[in-house]
Amino acid sequence: MQLDETRATNAINWWKYSKEFADKEDDYGTFFAAWIALVILARDYEATYCSQLGPGSGDDRPIQCCFDHAKDIILAAIRRPDLKVHKERLALRHQGEILRTERRKYADKTALRQLSSVWLNYAATETEELRGLKTLLLLVRNGLFHGSKMYNDSTNRESDDRQLLADLNPILLAIIFALLDQPGPHTRLLPRVVS
Repeated sequence: MQLDETRATNAINWWKYSKEFADKEDDYGTFFAAWIALVILARDYEATYCSQLGPGSGDDRPIQCCFDHAKDIILAAIRRPDLKVHKERLALRHQGEILRTERRKYADKTALRQLSSVWLNYAATETEELRGLKTLLLLVRNGLFHGSKMYNDSTNRESDDRQLLADLNPILLAIIFALLDQPGPHTRLLPRVVS
């Protein structure tokens, strides 16, 4: 799929902002800017592949559409060897639940446990891995964007957030770069080295 050049340019700019935040070791800023870049790219996938669903709101549907139609790109990005340590640390968090969230849906809990299992044992389907990763990204996004929804206790929230983001951000940035690194006129704006 060739990306819309205006959307791709906007996504590249947000991706660059996320890299600037990462250079400053601002895990929150990195996630927020990277999330915006991902949603911009996902809206391009939604417009191309999922427009028959009609207008939508929120981030869930475009992200789902992107994960459905860029599955191979996303899987290649998250399976880079340099991300293995981050995935394993995430998988070991909170006895395999990754997040300690309030009022978590059973389906979300199951998806996160399956993702932990995949990242520790490498023995599940691509669908389970993508579903778990999408769930994780959306839960983190919702928890951070909407405040203290992420926890059911008051201990170590900030340090827990920072460690979570320190491991999740490299994965999110790899996905964005992989989506951007597809043929199209926008690629002239991309740096040639992933850092």
